[in-house]
Amino acid sequence: MPHVIHAKRRNAVFHVQVIHALAQDENERTMWVATCDDLHLVTEHASYDGLIDRVWEIAPELAEYNQPGIDIATMRLRFEFEDSAQNHPIAL
Repeated sequence: MPHVIHAKRRNAVFHVQVIHALAQDENERTMWVATCDDLHLVTEHASYDGLIDRVWEIAPELAEYNQPGIDIATMRLRFEFEDSAQNHPIAL
């Protein structure tokens, strides 16, 4: 039986949802939280830039584990930030 080599899926795009949330502790600090269902990714950081770095730190390994066949050298992440009026004082 011949050995079959499957081509890796190149340029895969994963959607990462980002929210800025109030932490559930007595300090009432805020945290940036990222999730990606396709990668089974959930992580947080105190700063937005730190969060982006953290996602890129763990996403390749999660892609290899949860999405076999992905070419991690060409994978892309699309970050989507969602905000709400509850996070901002609104003058009515």
